[in-house]
Amino acid sequence: EAMLDKREEITLLNEFPDPAPDATGEVTSIILQGRAQALRATGNIAEAASAMDRALALKRTPRGLLVRADIASAQGDAALTRQLINQAYWMAPDNSEILARQLEQLVLANEMEKVLALAGKMQKLYPASSVPQESKAAIFLKRNLDARAKAEVDDYLAFSPKSPVMLYYRAVLLSRVQDRRVASELVMSLPGNFANTHPQFAAQMARIVEEDGHDGVAAGILGKALSAAPDSLEVRL
Repeated sequence: EAMLDKREEITLLNEFPDPAPDATGEVTSIILQGRAQALRATGNIAEAASAMDRALALKRTPRGLLVRADIASAQGDAALTRQLINQAYWMAPDNSEILARQLEQLVLANEMEKVLALAGKMQKLYPASSVPQESKAAIFLKRNLDARAKAEVDDYLAFSPKSPVMLYYRAVLLSRVQDRRVASELVMSLPGNFANTHPQFAAQMARIVEEDGHDGVAAGILGKALSAAPDSLEVRL
């Protein structure tokens, strides 16, 4: 499947060649953004950054800023990533994707009060979204406020019992109280592509199953995460 995706990106790059350096206009910006995303997907990060910078110079959009933020993240530039997401949030403060990305950055920065305030705003705008409660659970776990994290997790799972992220957080909470078997079973019950789509959780997932004696499963989780995020330092360690 990954090989097929890569072929599609290469086909896109061939069908839409790099515009001339002096090309202008909205169509040029769209082509450059598409090329940036394809280059990012094929691992050509520096070229992706260059293409997206050109696209943004022609037309600066919230979506384009998020694409550039993804590239900056792949480059390991946390400061630029946050700056770009802040700019996107300033342009479209009620957009669900941008709200989610802003919350993610605030959790990473360990800014609990800002997380709680923005999560409250998003919950009012998008009551069906799991992101606000996931963000609150994440910041509570980061602050070792396990009782508050558990309340968020239990509340959301009562509404949506199969939420993968919340089940992962429940596994983390169980591992903290040394319930290794149930924590490990929860991790192993997550969707097969969970480590691919959430590589930031892979190291903790691997630790949980490894503590329960599942070394092979741990290695598989880390392998999936590395295929999705080959530059992730935490996964490599």
